[in-house]
Amino acid sequence: MKKRAHDPDSDPTSSAPTSKRQKMDVDLSPLPPAELALALPGLLTRPPTHPQHAAGLSLSRAALHNLLSSPSNLSTEAQTHAWLQLAELSIQSLPLLPLSSDEEEATTAEIDRALSKVLALAPKNENGRNMKTQAVLLQVQMAAGRGQAKFALKLLGRLMSGFGEKDPPALVYSARLAKVQLHLSAPRPAPVALEEDAPLRTPAADKDPAMSELRAALDAIRDMRALADKSGEGHAHVALLCCVLRAGIVVTRGLWAEAESAVKDAEEALGLTYPESPKPGALRRTSTGNTAASGSSVPSTTTVNDKGKTKAKPETFVMFEDAFEATRRDGRGVSVEPFACVAGRGRDECVSGWGGRDSTTHRPTPLRPHKSSTRPLRPRLPRLSILSASAKRDPVGRKPKRATSAQAGLYNLDEKEGPASEFPR
Repeated sequence: MKKRAHDPDSDPTSSAPTSKRQKMDVDLSPLPPAELALALPGLLTRPPTHPQHAAGLSLSRAALHNLLSSPSNLSTEAQTHAWLQLAELSIQSLPLLPLSSDEEEATTAEIDRALSKVLALAPKNENGRNMKTQAVLLQVQMAAGRGQAKFALKLLGRLMSGFGEKDPPALVYSARLAKVQLHLSAPRPAPVALEEDAPLRTPAADKDPAMSELRAALDAIRDMRALADKSGEGHAHVALLCCVLRAGIVVTRGLWAEAESAVKDAEEALGLTYPESPKPGALRRTSTGNTAASGSSVPSTTTVNDKGKTKAKPETFVMFEDAFEATRRDGRGVSVEPFACVAGRGRDECVSGWGGRDSTTHRPTPLRPHKSSTRPLRPRLPRLSILSASAKRDPVGRKPKRATSAQAGLYNLDEKEGPASEFPR
């Protein structure tokens, strides 16, 4: 019996890969060298915590220099994009250079030249308006670094007045956040001298010129939140960011008269609710069926029914599946803790060891704020921010830069600070 020859075209198992391979050969074409050079900065740059951060910036800038100096078939849009990338990478390189050095002056001149090129080529592109907006934001950043705050605010005001409905929301919110940062970069107000029985108050704006800058920053945050609420559900994260940002500002800058409302707004936006503490002297039933005065012991996690049997209370807490919302929750907690201790509203587990409760009445006792200048909050465990970045929920590894930044940060801390610190139990 003669065997039939195998025909690969008639075999359904072998025809699929062949057709797929042919389709890939037809659809994919080699990219020109100029386009590949434009993609180099995205491949070479590393996070600031990475050991090769400076080397990646240097190589990326060198690649863009070679691309812009050599004759190539770059389109006008590609040239504008290249100059914009060069300006952004050069700005990131400034903190790594020695102050008042020739290299710093050359880099600053290179930034100004690149931004002028972008502004000149932007009107000739289809997406020139977006590139021009990014160039103006970089100009604002440079002006703020040179101490020209008024000029930077004038540039931002001119830019924000020209925004329309067709502008990308990311650029609109970036401009508003830049305005908030400019107002916050002003000198901080002097600490307010408080007497022992004097209530918490905020210094008046007419007595301290720096308070007007804080008010302007809070007004900018309020306007940005109003814009996010008006834009719809797709901008809910921006509104959440505004609530947490306002709470952090009023607490770190000592605006105690507004701290309570800011904290409540942030908690409502995050969906955090806490049970109200019982009034002093009120009776409650313990797990053994006896009654005890509130504040005399830690509340029990069990209840007693009519038959005398104990039943565990259901533990309810808010789960944050969204990574952005979880980050805002952590930021709110770090910012609100000083206010809770100062106002005497900290939970038992927060202030019991700090002398924040009266030993006779077991009531929260307000703690007077220190009369020193208010400083920005620093996390008590600097590794927590890095560990939270490394403990991501994506096991596939679709965010390699985030993991690289976390691992590099842990590596630098272990090398500079010695062995890992033990976490409190």
